[in-house]
Amino acid sequence: MNTEIAKRIKERMLALDLKAVDLARGTGSSKATVSQWLHGDSAPRYSSIEKLGITLDCDPYWLATGEQMALGSSSEHRIDKIKVAERIKSRMDGFNLTMKELGGLTQSSPTTVGQWLRADVAPSIEKAEVLAEALQCSKEWLLFGLGEEPKSPEEILDLEPFPSLFHISDRIQHRVNYLGLRPVDVARAIDVGKASVSHWINGVSKPSSKYMSGLAKVLECSTEWLLTGRTTAIGVSHSPKIGVLSPWDENTEVLDSEVVVPLVTDKELMAYKRKGELDYEMIISRQLGEIRELRFSRSTMDKISVNPDQALCVKINIPAMEPFFPPDTTIGVDLGRTVIVDGKIFAFWHFDTFRVATLFLRPDGGIRIKNFDESRYPEEQISQSDLKDISIIGAIFWHSVVYEY
Repeated sequence: MNTEIAKRIKERMLALDLKAVDLARGTGSSKATVSQWLHGDSAPRYSSIEKLGITLDCDPYWLATGEQMALGSSSEHRIDKIKVAERIKSRMDGFNLTMKELGGLTQSSPTTVGQWLRADVAPSIEKAEVLAEALQCSKEWLLFGLGEEPKSPEEILDLEPFPSLFHISDRIQHRVNYLGLRPVDVARAIDVGKASVSHWINGVSKPSSKYMSGLAKVLECSTEWLLTGRTTAIGVSHSPKIGVLSPWDENTEVLDSEVVVPLVTDKELMAYKRKGELDYEMIISRQLGEIRELRFSRSTMDKISVNPDQALCVKINIPAMEPFFPPDTTIGVDLGRTVIVDGKIFAFWHFDTFRVATLFLRPDGGIRIKNFDESRYPEEQISQSDLKDISIIGAIFWHSVVYEY
């Protein structure tokens, strides 16, 4: 976030032809402090953000968050620490959160939370987003009292029991709120530290496979919904349907409404690559060895804009992506989508290793590789100069999992 703020400061400096010394004078800060802001080494405090907004003639909220607010003039977008404290207290009371629990959700010390509640200081820029997420409100409302009024805790706790949520942290938090549980209740039920549960809820880490069954039990949901967001085991599905499955073999006639996609294993692909025989077109045209097949609905493939001639199914065994992708998960790869989109799952080569992970673009032109099991496989940073070692195969458009009990 610091680098994004630095970009916005530089953007306004360029537009107004200002120098670092002008910012130092306008904000009453040292040249060294301004230099840290401009290099993204640190973020300005809100008191400095407001002075920067005046010096740079821009909305301090935009400067802090990158988001535009059409409501009122920039003079209305000042941080009122007392009102921020009142809004934090009201949300804490609604969700029955203690200072310690809020500290766990936001990875903040009790001393820091106490300073927010006493209005000694406003939450830092780095904490504003996680605090708003923990209190289930917008940053705009939390910091400035503007924008759409957040739903009351009562409304939130009355939402549907198993909504379609992308991140496992959101699903855990939803069930905790829905059932009126506290992180400590979950921790005691599955014999794990309360800090670990707070980290799961806050998205700092993900529960390992050994806790998944117990976590699903205490949250009164299926393991499938907890892992994937799908609720087929409960009778409802929020995930895109690939089509009705029916028994078939190689002798079954392919209907006009169906498409057939080749199926290989990750080990087979790596063997082809090591031998220098990897040719996706030959695999898709069934010219490279004995290729197995899967069938999909043509209408569904059209709906998700996947060209069957550029689709490949791969059976994978990637420990770094467990338990989201258990052993022998089958994934669908769109070979036509190789442009990285932040937060989407891609198959790619890292040297000669077939990998699947969530990818993010870095401001410097490199990428971040985020594995599901972050406790054993921490996030990886790939610089622009090392991108030569990465080759994107395609985006994941589907996966199929069989759970063993």
